[in-house]
Amino acid sequence: QEERSQRHVSMKAMSPAQLNARYGDLLATLPQPPRLFILYFKEGTTDLVDESSALLPDLFAEVNKRPGADIQIVGHTDTVGQEADNDTLSINRAAGVKVMLAKLGLDGEIIRATGRGERELRDKTPDETQSALNRRVEVYVK
Repeated sequence: QEERSQRHVSMKAMSPAQLNARYGDLLATLPQPPRLFILYFKEGTTDLVDESSALLPDLFAEVNKRPGADIQIVGHTDTVGQEADNDTLSINRAAGVKVMLAKLGLDGEIIRATGRGERELRDKTPDETQSALNRRVEVYVK
């Protein structure tokens, strides 16, 4: 017990250059952090708004930069409509984005698509409230 209380940890600040010199090779082997793309939809549809359609080439390029990429697509809706209908719409939105990416040449085997309906609101709204922020698909590129 006495020996334990005499132990201490010392910390030493390192500059980014020192850190890179010492651990650069190790850090280079770490995977890139995931990148999130958020695509928005027209109300009640599986049609992307124009600004989101314009992001598809960037998303495709990001996947191509990552050997062994893994893509998770999660569909969402706003709170307008029945919960069951929103579940279906969110899944259809995610599946539609998967098809769009496959048409660009991505392997469908590396893409998983799921729907969350109105369960994970980005904009916390009451029931039956339109919200463009909630009508979305989140695409995680890992």
